[in-house]
Amino acid sequence: MITDRDLVWETLTPGQIDFCRSEGTKRTDNGRNRGNVNDLGPKDYPSDLLRDQNAVMVEGAFKLYCNRLSVVAAWDLGPETGKPDFVINKSLVDVKGIRLFKHRLLMQLGERGHDDWYYVSCCAELHPKYCLKGWQRGSVIRQLATIENLQGHLGREGPCYVLDDKHLLPMRELMFIIAGIFDDRA
Repeated sequence: MITDRDLVWETLTPGQIDFCRSEGTKRTDNGRNRGNVNDLGPKDYPSDLLRDQNAVMVEGAFKLYCNRLSVVAAWDLGPETGKPDFVINKSLVDVKGIRLFKHRLLMQLGERGHDDWYYVSCCAELHPKYCLKGWQRGSVIRQLATIENLQGHLGREGPCYVLDDKHLLPMRELMFIIAGIFDDRA
C-alpha cells in the first residue's frame, strides 16, 4: 500500500507540454483510420485529441521521473497500438492516466498477454504537476482488481479491470526492480 511519502511528483514545463500536445496530435491523426483495439470511448476528433494529448502528458511525467533517476527509458511515441509506452531493460511499462486523485487505475479486459507489463497510475488533476501514484503488474491486476462495466464512464466503455489504490506499490520499488535504482526521495 502506498502512503503520501510514496507519491512521486513531476512538473511539466511549458515546452514539455507543447511537445506532449504535438505528439498527442500526431497519435490522434495517425490513428484516425484505424479501429481502436481497446474501444476507449468516443470516436470524434476533439475527444480523441484530448485523450491522446493527456496520455502523452502522463507518459511525459513518467519520462521525467526516469530522467531524474538517470534511468534509460525508451519511449515509444509511434503510431502502433497495443505496445507498451516504455521499455526499460527489457521490462515493459504502460502509464495509465487518471484525471482525479479519487479515480482508480483501469486496465481493459482485452489486453491479453500483458500480464508481464508494469502498469503505472499517473494523476493529472494538478496539471502541469503530475503525480505518479504507484504501479502494479498486469498479472496482479487480473487477480486483485474488480471487473466493472464502465459504459462511457471516464471515456471508457465495456468491462475492464479496476484496481483500488490500496493495491498500488511505491514507484521506488518499480525502479529498483526494473532498473536496479533505489530512489530514496520518492
